[in-house]
Amino acid sequence: METLEEDLEKTIKHWWMFLILGILAIGVGIWLFFTPMQGYAALTVFFALTFLISGLASVFVTIFNRKTIPAWGWNLVSGILMLVLGIILVANLNLSADVLAFYVAFAVMFGGFNTIGFAFTTKSLGDSGWGWNLALGILVVILSIVLLLHPVFTALTITIWTGIAFVSLGVSFCMLAYRLSKTNSLLKK
Repeated sequence: METLEEDLEKTIKHWWMFLILGILAIGVGIWLFFTPMQGYAALTVFFALTFLISGLASVFVTIFNRKTIPAWGWNLVSGILMLVLGIILVANLNLSADVLAFYVAFAVMFGGFNTIGFAFTTKSLGDSGWGWNLALGILVVILSIVLLLHPVFTALTITIWTGIAFVSLGVSFCMLAYRLSKTNSLLKK
């Protein structure tokens, strides 16, 4: 069994892997900015495959662990439904594109409603800034309605935010690689 120090030394020694991952992530992010429709198509495939793989994994995990999972039948049904949805989405990527846009719009809407609820909770606790949370929650709900009414705008928005996330991840990996390479140089001395 390796010690924590040995694990850290291996990670530090292979600092260049973080650099490669960072450069790839930045490249994907930039690609998403310049090809938003192709990027959305790729995200749609990923979205559909996520349901398919999650459903398959859930079914297998439930079957293999049915003796230790209370009410395992419900988990199995849930996994089968997710698997069927995944198959439908993979078989019909146009449907997947629509579902992804609405999925994100409704997720944003629920987040807005949660923020509104949180505002009233903090108001009852005497927080003087609760109005800001309420205003932001209302704004998020309004934006989610815009997303629901304009799926093309939603697709573009999803692609841009995913691009920003990839570029941010890439930059952080490159910074980590730089720090690890400096640490690796110090360890070699």
